[in-house]
Amino acid sequence: MAWDGLHDETGWIGSPRNPQQFHGTNAALTHFFADLPIKRATVIPADDLSLSAAPASIGRMLLAEDDILSRMNIADALRAEGWEIVEVARADDALVVLSRDQHFQMVLTDVHMPGAHTGLDVAREVKQSHSHIKVAVMSGNHLPSGDDRHLYDVFLQKPIPDIYPASKVAAEKLLRESGLNWTILRFPFVYGDGHLEMLPKHLVTSGFHPANRMSTIHHCDIATAMTLALAGAFDGRIVDISDEAPTTVYELAGLVGHEMGPSAEAMQSPWYFHVDASLARSLGFQPSVRTVYQAVQEGMM
Repeated sequence: MAWDGLHDETGWIGSPRNPQQFHGTNAALTHFFADLPIKRATVIPADDLSLSAAPASIGRMLLAEDDILSRMNIADALRAEGWEIVEVARADDALVVLSRDQHFQMVLTDVHMPGAHTGLDVAREVKQSHSHIKVAVMSGNHLPSGDDRHLYDVFLQKPIPDIYPASKVAAEKLLRESGLNWTILRFPFVYGDGHLEMLPKHLVTSGFHPANRMSTIHHCDIATAMTLALAGAFDGRIVDISDEAPTTVYELAGLVGHEMGPSAEAMQSPWYFHVDASLARSLGFQPSVRTVYQAVQEGMM
C-alpha cells in the first residue's frame, strides 16, 4: 500500500475568492458533491453557482486521478450519491475527453499525474473553454495560491476525509482479519528511471518550502523490501520503508538541474513527507541505495 505522508484531518474546501479551512472535518466528499449542484453556498458563493447546470443532486462528473485505488474509492462513493462518473487516469486523457464531450456539470481532478499536463491544465481548459462546468481540484502536496485559485471553484486537500483514510484502514483491517499470512508495506517517494526529473514541474505548482525534507526510496530497494517480505521478515506487520536520509526538496531539485528559490517563511509542516523506517531497519531492511546522493554517484537516477 502506498504511503501518503503524515497528514492531519485538515482540509481546504472553498471557492477561489473565499477559501475556507475546516479543521478536523469529518464531512464526507460524497455529502459535499451530492449537494453541490443545488446549494452549498458556504463552499461556493451562491452567485457562482449555475443552478440549471444539473438536476437536483444528480449530474455527470469527469474524474481524473492516476492512483487506481483512490480513483475507484472516490468514483464508487460519488456513484452511490447518484453521480454519473467518467474516469480517466491522466490529465492528458481528461483533455481529450473534454474535447469530445462537454456534457459535464463537474470536473474533479488531481493536480499531479503522469503525462505532459497537470490537473491545473485541465482546470484552465475548463475555465477558458467550458465555463459552464464547475471545477474541483484535489492534491496532497499542492497548496492553493493566488496564481491558480481563479482556475477552480473548490480545492480539496488530500487525504479527503472519510474517503482516503477510511478506505486504507478498511483494506488493512480486512487483510489482518483474513486469516492469511499478511504483510503491509508502505513506501515514500519512489525514484529511479527518471522519476526525480519530474520534481521541478511539481515544485512550480505545489508551494513546497525549499527546506522541506522528503523521504525517498530507490526503485531497486522496492525489490529489497519485497524479498524480505516474501521471506517472512515482516509477517503480521505494517512496515514503512525508506532509505537512510530524508533530503530537502531544494537539494532534490538541484540534483536534476533546477534551482529552487529561497524562502524566509516558516515551514508549516516540517514532518510532511517523512517516513519512520526504524521498524524496517530493526527487522533487517538495509537499502542498497542508502541516499539519493549515492544514486547520483553510481549513475542510478
